[in-house]
Amino acid sequence: LPQKGTEKKPKRMKAFLGLLASVVLLTGAQPQPAVYDGERWLLLSEKPPPLPSPESGGPVPPQGSAYARSNTTVFVSLVAYRDGRRCGRTLLSLFAQAEFPGRLVVGVVQQNAAGDLDCELEFRRLVQEKAGHDSQRAWTSQVMMHRMGASSARGPGVARALAQRLRPKSSVPDSDSFCLQMDSHMALAPSWDSGLVGMWALTGNEHGVLTTSPPALSTTPSSSSDPRLEVPVLCRLEWTRGGWPIPRHLAAASGKATAGVHLTRPKLSGLWAAGFSFAKCHAETAAPYDPNLPYIFDGEEISRGARLWTRGYDFYAPHRSLVYHDYSTDLGWEAQLGWPQDPAQLQRSKRRLLGLLGLPGGDPTAFRAPDITDLPAAWKDPAFELDPGAVFGLGLARSLQAYARFLGLESGTLAPPSSPEASASPEAELSPGSACGDLRYVPVQGPRRAPALGPALGPALGPTANGGVSEGGLHPRHHQRKSAGAAAAAGLAAAAERAGGASGAASCGPLVAPWRDTSGVGGVTPWCGPLGPMPVGDCAARLFHQAGSQAGSQAGSQAGSQAGSQAG
Repeated sequence: LPQKGTEKKPKRMKAFLGLLASVVLLTGAQPQPAVYDGERWLLLSEKPPPLPSPESGGPVPPQGSAYARSNTTVFVSLVAYRDGRRCGRTLLSLFAQAEFPGRLVVGVVQQNAAGDLDCELEFRRLVQEKAGHDSQRAWTSQVMMHRMGASSARGPGVARALAQRLRPKSSVPDSDSFCLQMDSHMALAPSWDSGLVGMWALTGNEHGVLTTSPPALSTTPSSSSDPRLEVPVLCRLEWTRGGWPIPRHLAAASGKATAGVHLTRPKLSGLWAAGFSFAKCHAETAAPYDPNLPYIFDGEEISRGARLWTRGYDFYAPHRSLVYHDYSTDLGWEAQLGWPQDPAQLQRSKRRLLGLLGLPGGDPTAFRAPDITDLPAAWKDPAFELDPGAVFGLGLARSLQAYARFLGLESGTLAPPSSPEASASPEAELSPGSACGDLRYVPVQGPRRAPALGPALGPALGPTANGGVSEGGLHPRHHQRKSAGAAAAAGLAAAAERAGGASGAASCGPLVAPWRDTSGVGGVTPWCGPLGPMPVGDCAARLFHQAGSQAGSQAGSQAGSQAGSQAG
């Protein structure tokens, strides 16, 4: 693989890799997974490094059966700043492309100026125009809106904190539902909901978080055009310039984006992305968004990523892309990203952010109670400082120093290698190391989750001074698909027992969600949609295909997948 100057010659690099992939396919050789770290390609081992046991601080296997049921709630949170048209299209894609749209609950925080297109109204128009069945028209009742004026916007972090509060109160525990956070301008692949749940199960980690910076909508691959199945992998840092050296993941805009090819399972990685995050909902409760960081853009991701990782959560890059980013804009980028700015509040937010990350210039108490009327009173309490274990502080399961070393920073800090004054260049500074190659799991040393200090969840947000709250109606109870779900779970359990008995070893562990299989081969060649072919070399994957494929296909048919396809 080329290792020198490849970042300057992306077309030659892609041509070379495409030719290499063709040769590999023609000769029958097994392609080896690799990750590009922004400067060179790193080959990955065929088998990941061994993991410590849960008793030794290793990952806890998936708990319960949420990933094996077709009616498990998936809550999707979106924030839209003057983005009504793309937001409406995103909502339609969410429902029309889901295998089981009845299990979705969507919370949208909309920040519009006078005359802007309303996201919910655009969604209703699209559903009315494209839906061909009454069940599809019911999708609009599964969307909950919180509307506020664009002039009241305080940046993405505050909006996402509000979006988290739109998750309805439920008797279902957080460990029995999934939460997806993404942007308001996305497109999703067919059966994305089952696909994400299935990929999450392949991590084998109850505290696993699928996260990455989604590829552009224009790069949607097909099995014929992208034999390498390239996916984004966030694994290297850079620091902003200009007096506030804030770490962020290596951006595609820098020309040094990181990516993986030929991955056969979700890859353990070190960085969290706000534009796509999928995990059990207890991650949202353990490390909710800190609303005390208004106007922060750079730093949003590294701060929440550090809080999640030090609480024992682990990040995985999806090995197949199911969510794509729409980079078009109706208003122009200046308007699309032009939320109001308050320089004094921004400086206090930066000091709070740097204080959390242990960086020079930080002050954990710099911003305790922002003047934002939409926020719950509990979040403005001065008690919510950044002490370790506090709701907005770092966790107690791992240290910040361990996180820095996990990211390839031998200094054990998130500080840049050189001081901001050492270079007059306005360009971001690249980290000397990375978390792009084979990573060794860092065991937890303390409790994985923070104490239950956060505010109660629920849709009951009172009227506000900046536009009030408008809900599109609470979602109906999930359609019960007990027969399909029970068949899938029973088949998986039987397969696990057979696999354990046949090999003379212990059972393969927790059940894995059924995957739709349209091949008719019964598991040899799984569904070849956006996920591409999946390996069957390990126990979990065998259960995935052998026991779940038929039940998953039947469940998809019963749920009205044909009508959903027509609407899409």
